[in-house]
Amino acid sequence: MPALTITVQPPREMQVGEVVYPPVIGNLVCQRPHDGYYFFAMAVLLQFDGSVIDGGLTGTTVSTGVALDATDSSRPSVVFAFPGMTILYRGVYRIRLDVYMVAYEHPDRATLGTQAETRNITILEEPVAYARPSDRERDLMRSLRRAGIPVPEP
Repeated sequence: MPALTITVQPPREMQVGEVVYPPVIGNLVCQRPHDGYYFFAMAVLLQFDGSVIDGGLTGTTVSTGVALDATDSSRPSVVFAFPGMTILYRGVYRIRLDVYMVAYEHPDRATLGTQAETRNITILEEPVAYARPSDRERDLMRSLRRAGIPVPEP
């Protein structure tokens, strides 16, 4: 299965109910083209011990993978963007992306392929400073917008 990385991390601190910005973006780099398959990813909220918190995330928690042309390598890449997600509870969490692979000929069968987790996110009751994406993250988000992927601007 291809390797999944989190290419845009969420902010380190956020206020409860605030939209996650920069949005979490995952990148699946394939060793070879996966013709005949499509990918989708689900975002889940994890406690410090790795257990899933049902209902802890709202907004865009499922993303269909979008194939992008290779830029810095010759390997195919599939991107998953999660704009508009919010975390509903105070605490320290991580977001895990679960990527599923589905054969076009068997759309009723999804296979869990790979997972990746974000860094820790501290969710506070009080307002926090606005998180700015890095230059690299801004460039990536601009490229995704040009490719038609709905990624919010600051």
